[in-house]
Amino acid sequence: MLKIIDPKYPVVYTDEKPKQLLDDRRKSIPMKYRPSERYDYKYKRNGKSHIFVAVDYQKFLIFVIMKIFDFQ
Repeated sequence: MLKIIDPKYPVVYTDEKPKQLLDDRRKSIPMKYRPSERYDYKYKRNGKSHIFVAVDYQKFLIFVIMKIFDFQ
């Protein structure tokens, strides 16, 4: 079924995702026989952030807002 686009009633989808801002405590270790690196499990928390996204598919618009909270 085909939906008709009505400008009076926009269809907007929203999403929010919290993320931690992490930093390595030690330098990464290069591997001998492979091109990748190894990372240690220890990390330092630098804060957190919230990413808000709103998408309007009728007008092909995307809005992104990122809010950062520091622990320091």
